[in-house]
Amino acid sequence: MEAMLFFFLPTTLAVIGLTLTIQSRLLEGARVGEVIESRITGGPLRLVTSGLLLGGVVLAATVQDGELAMFLPMVVASLLVNYLRPREQDRVVGLSGVRVGWNSCRFSELEEWRLTGDHLRFKLFGQWTAVPLAVDKQEPVREQLMQVAADRESAFNQ
Repeated sequence: MEAMLFFFLPTTLAVIGLTLTIQSRLLEGARVGEVIESRITGGPLRLVTSGLLLGGVVLAATVQDGELAMFLPMVVASLLVNYLRPREQDRVVGLSGVRVGWNSCRFSELEEWRLTGDHLRFKLFGQWTAVPLAVDKQEPVREQLMQVAADRESAFNQ
């Protein structure tokens, strides 16, 4: 009984985590729209690290006469969560919204905003945040912001 609990509880939690991560990414896609610019941290490193860990677990499972093989679903789900989950330093600007870490929102949900230099700065949950956005890519974002949130453009324009 304990062995089953030791197997099913972590596996169930890993699958729940994977489900929530995928749901968050799908919601992000609907809110942000087509990505114009992004700064994602550790993308290739995440893939290499996850692949090496998975390879190590598969190797250990085969060397141990399959005793560790029952933990493979948990490990795979956990590695997928690690690979797919947004990092707090991630920044994404799309045609209809932004994402910072786990938080994504449509432009219409921003409290305030301004395009200054090579950043889109905006206030979300009472906090100012900046997302890198090259000057040559700002025009479609400005047009969309003016359509849905023109009254929330910040008066600070430096």
